[in-house]
Amino acid sequence: MNKKKILIIVGIVLGILLIGMGVTYGIHLNKENKKVYSVITIDINPSLEIGLNKKDKVVEVKALNEDAKVIKEEDLKGKEIDKAIDIVVDKIKDKIKDNTILINVESENKELNKKVEKEVKEVLGEKKIESEVIVQSIEVTEEIKRVAEENNISESRASYVLEQIKDVEGIEIKDVIEKNIEEVKEVVEEKKEEIKKKEEEKEKEEAAKKEAEEKKQQQTTKTTQQTQQQSGQTTTKPAKQQSSGKAGTGNMSYDDYRKEGMMEGNELKPIFFKRYGITDGSNILGSAFNATNDSRCKYNMAVEVEIIDGFYKHTAIMCQFVGDTYNYKKTKLVSSTITEEKAYEIALNRFIADKNIDPNGIVSKRINLGYNNATKHLYEYNVYMVTATEGTYAVVINATNGAVLTTY
Repeated sequence: MNKKKILIIVGIVLGILLIGMGVTYGIHLNKENKKVYSVITIDINPSLEIGLNKKDKVVEVKALNEDAKVIKEEDLKGKEIDKAIDIVVDKIKDKIKDNTILINVESENKELNKKVEKEVKEVLGEKKIESEVIVQSIEVTEEIKRVAEENNISESRASYVLEQIKDVEGIEIKDVIEKNIEEVKEVVEEKKEEIKKKEEEKEKEEAAKKEAEEKKQQQTTKTTQQTQQQSGQTTTKPAKQQSSGKAGTGNMSYDDYRKEGMMEGNELKPIFFKRYGITDGSNILGSAFNATNDSRCKYNMAVEVEIIDGFYKHTAIMCQFVGDTYNYKKTKLVSSTITEEKAYEIALNRFIADKNIDPNGIVSKRINLGYNNATKHLYEYNVYMVTATEGTYAVVINATNGAVLTTY
């Protein structure tokens, strides 16, 4: 066989091989284009499944209920996802208006969720349709499968409904399964509001019951005290305190209360100071622990606390048995005071005016700031000066405005 014939035969064989490879590649490519790689489920009332290939083109359309059958497979097949969404929205726009669109995306392409949500919102915006869009990627459980099959709905819708009602008492799947997404949300919110109102009413009833019991107890205590006073069996201390809520305490004495742990003011004071960071010392210008009644305390026994700490007043109700405090308040009594130097200057001028003395004759001086319990909330400088001729002279000055209050 000559070279020319050999070359011809080789050429023919190569041509056949190339043609075969081309056909095989074309068939494989066609299969790839038809294979479903992603599934998009759209739920409003029409429920629709759209299958996409690797290039995000529609290769399959499945109506999940009667309302979705207005969308034919041939309307969408071969279309890019954005065009397909435009067609779907256009065909069911009357159903979408003022409703919620639920979209579920099953795909290995993690960006497809965002892409679909973006496309849907853009199409709605272009068509001036107001609607909420919820995009989810669900993990299908046996319960979701069962609910979807029993009610002929998508697994996406079944998942959403189950999630909405799972913590809401009084709603069953049958109550909402036939409703659209917006109606499901409304039913759930109404039920939550109903539950909230019931809880509030229950709390009010319990509060009213507690208040009635406390009033009854106070009346019982009052009656017990009156009986004690008539029979001469009153407690000696504290006069304003009373027992309540414990059987057999009608004849309790002061010592009985002490045995049960009742504390006096001098025992409560260090507890109060430690609790509110108050340092005991010269800065404490006044303190009072006056007996009172308070139903929050054991036997109603409490004290009204008032501590004057520098320029601040601390007040509270303090239980005498465990030292609990209620209604604590810290109040700044004055916004500013004059300085010690200014107070001394005022006192010296008054001393000179009253006694006509030479300032150089003052042999010693002393000044301190105090709180006048009689006038309440009035801070005073007490300035003392001593001279060889006049002895001690004192001037009391209002620490807030510098007015001379008295001299002696």
